[in-house]
Amino acid sequence: MAKPRMIKTIFSPNKSLAAILHVANQSSGVSFHTLSKVLYFADRESLSEFGRTISGDRYIAMRHGPVPSSTYDMLKAVRDNHPWHPQYETLCESFEVRNNYRIFAKKAPDYQLLSKSDTMCLDQAIKTYGRMSFSKLTEASHDEAWKSADENDAISMEAIVRSLPDGDILMEHLRNPHPGRSAS
Repeated sequence: MAKPRMIKTIFSPNKSLAAILHVANQSSGVSFHTLSKVLYFADRESLSEFGRTISGDRYIAMRHGPVPSSTYDMLKAVRDNHPWHPQYETLCESFEVRNNYRIFAKKAPDYQLLSKSDTMCLDQAIKTYGRMSFSKLTEASHDEAWKSADENDAISMEAIVRSLPDGDILMEHLRNPHPGRSAS
């Protein structure tokens, strides 16, 4: 029997930036921690409802919960003044980081990059998780997907999907989006 296809995503730095700005504009001074968890829960919702994530980022199982890897690199590039990041100038024009971990938007997101469903999932995650304390947010994000990975390792998309309601059905759809056609 052939090994099942892995679920792959393609990271979009532009969509990630739009999501950062959307959250930062809704929650002025949002922390890296809160932003990371809001994006994680928005991606879970988007996967569950629409079969896709918002930016295609991969999540790392950090001590205090899942962290979107490439998005975190974008935040650190601004915070740590890393001009060699490919989007450094655009990032610095878009937001600033104060007090080492608080994100403040300098402009509105490009809503042409975010679908209505992306915005809906982000808004729901902001509403549910955006004002939680650090410890409550950490606890909420220590779900089965986070537990499936070792600390500082990637959380597989399969683990995230399996942790969702109807995860088995969604997993089959994501691995074989065209029923009746074999994967090549």
